[in-house]
Amino acid sequence: MKILFFIESLQSGGKERRLVELLKGLSKYSDLKCDILLNENKIDYKEVLELDANIHCIAKKSKYDLGLFLRIFQIIKKINPDIIYSWGHLQSVYSVLPKILLNKKLINGMVTTAPGKVRKFSKTWTYCKLTFPFSDVIISNSKAGLISHNVPVAKRHCIYNGFNFKRLEKIKTKDAMRKELGISSKYTVGMVGAFAERKDFDTFAIVANHLLETRYDITFIAVGDGYNLENVKGKVKEKIKERFIFTGKRNDVESIVNIFDVAVLLTKQNDNFGEGISNSIMEYMALGKAVIASDNGGNKEIIINNKTGFLTDNNPKTVIKLISDIIDNEEKKEEMGKKGLKVIKDSFSIDKMVANHVELFIETKKD
Repeated sequence: MKILFFIESLQSGGKERRLVELLKGLSKYSDLKCDILLNENKIDYKEVLELDANIHCIAKKSKYDLGLFLRIFQIIKKINPDIIYSWGHLQSVYSVLPKILLNKKLINGMVTTAPGKVRKFSKTWTYCKLTFPFSDVIISNSKAGLISHNVPVAKRHCIYNGFNFKRLEKIKTKDAMRKELGISSKYTVGMVGAFAERKDFDTFAIVANHLLETRYDITFIAVGDGYNLENVKGKVKEKIKERFIFTGKRNDVESIVNIFDVAVLLTKQNDNFGEGISNSIMEYMALGKAVIASDNGGNKEIIINNKTGFLTDNNPKTVIKLISDIIDNEEKKEEMGKKGLKVIKDSFSIDKMVANHVELFIETKKD
């Protein structure tokens, strides 16, 4: 069976890393042949080059390149897959014509977020209307995403992300990481994510401003990069800046998360965005961290409130209280971390994600 994975690029990102991990897992199945089609020749995950998968790139020649549809159709015809698996809004749109004219199965993977509501006549709403009727399966990494996008029940399929524990085999020691970052405080509170509108680093900064005024035993760490980084930096009060570290983009995120005492992910939910299953939360829990996350999207599908972490609104006072409660209760912090790790091992393993995809491919081709 040949599967064509169609994604914009393989530059650094949660969706992109999830695809690479899936491809690595599928490489163990000798009866599966995987091809990758990109719209941009950007590959940050170099390990994909070591896989037995052909990589093709059909890029735009101009902003309004209508010939792109024809070139994509021609390359898909040449590859001749049994299943087209699209990993993006535009990739799903581009896949409709080959699906119809070449009689291919289409797994539509454009649903990766769980907004409060998909606004009528928005771009996302339009993509849904253009692609859902022609998709054989519409897949998401969260049940919340399928519901918020109003996916037809008969076409819904949810496969949770899988965490690859091999990523933790070469992490730095806690002492080495703390020394590298210049941390001397007893505790650390961290958040990992892109500095973009959808991540609420603004509230994270407000929480730090208030908490660090009275507590000198905590360092805050913000991991990531993006257009909103400088704006967030400007919100941190001068007198606490020595205890608020901005790491920028890092390739050793797991090593940094490993020194967190409390792992936070605050996100905004609106008509455009809401978390599906967050890779950051999976990393937190895989490393045995107590988690505080916004109560929206698919977060409640991975976090058991008051057991593996806390689901909260983004009220700074609430977040401050939860951080303090965790830090001041070592036993509770350890218990939450252990239970969270068990959830990842039981329900969010990479092996389970890969096996569920293989089962989906078999069923889709059969139908």
